[in-house]
Amino acid sequence: MIRGVHTMFYSSEPEKLRAFIRDKLGFPHTDVGEGWLIFDLPEADMAATPRTRRRGAVGHTPHLFLLR
Repeated sequence: MIRGVHTMFYSSEPEKLRAFIRDKLGFPHTDVGEGWLIFDLPEADMAATPRTRRRGAVGHTPHLFLLR
């Protein structure tokens, strides 16, 4: 039985995305340092990470981890 989920968003402006999720959506969060916020959702967590733009970088795809 799946009881939770871990999600990750990639953004070219992760600070703005984190602020939106924190301030506008009001999700509770844990500050893990250096601007990183992990959002605490019922049976889930969610994060936003920077998208790299360096040449030859592997493309970023959303992550979805199912927790049981």
